[in-house]
Amino acid sequence: MMDDRKLVLRNDAKEPILMINPFREMDDIFNSFRRDMDRMLWDPLGFELPRPRMRAVRAAQFMPMNLEDAGEKLVLSVEMPGINKDDTKISLEEDILTISVDSKEDKEDKQSNFLLRERSSFSCQRSVRLPIEVMGDKVSAKMDNGVLHVELPKKHPKEPVKNEIKIE
Repeated sequence: MMDDRKLVLRNDAKEPILMINPFREMDDIFNSFRRDMDRMLWDPLGFELPRPRMRAVRAAQFMPMNLEDAGEKLVLSVEMPGINKDDTKISLEEDILTISVDSKEDKEDKQSNFLLRERSSFSCQRSVRLPIEVMGDKVSAKMDNGVLHVELPKKHPKEPVKNEIKIE
């Protein structure tokens, strides 16, 4: 039989116990180091150099999505904060829905003296395989407060037609 006792850690000094997650701290340190190295390698003299395109592996971090079965239709919601709807393209090829973003940086403020500039041009793409067949010609999309909503009406299977055949 299992023993129901639990291990209780006591702090005799009556000081608050700090919970430390070394993996999260290491991740924060690594991300900070990577950001500093990117800035040093891509912008060593303070000039704005073009940065490499975002990798597809990281696209899920920038465009998290939910796919919901809402009865007669599928509803896809994609978080896209700061993305203009004119920079977004949606395509449906057979059962694969693809959302592409190609955001260009504004080049108008050449006179500005940026001390930090992390916003730049980028491109990314996400694709999702739809679990059921949809009516491609009736798909609609709208952007609302940084969330893209795509409605995909389901294609209804044709009912079998029963024909009686007379025997001659």
